Amino acid sequence: MRFAAHGRIAIFLEPAWGAVPAIVHGELVDTSTGGCRVRHQFGPLAIGRKVWLSWADEYRAALVVWNSSAEDSTETGVRFVD
Repeated sequence: MRFAAHGRIAIFLEPAWGAVPAIVHGELVDTSTGGCRVRHQFGPLAIGRKVWLSWADEYRAALVVWNSSAEDSTETGVRFVD
């Protein structure tokens, strides 16, 4: 079951090959016990990529499951991992 959510969220991308870690800022759209959906303007994230999410008092590791792009934003669905 998904629950509507709102508020700013930061997506921390793991650096690849010595690159500086990137931080993508977005808006939390909804949450569930297993994951969440985020709207941002970074563009599609690689499916299966591990990211870290920070919002409110939460900090969670997650895997990118899907992306849906529109003209001005992208929605990304993630599954929480331990």
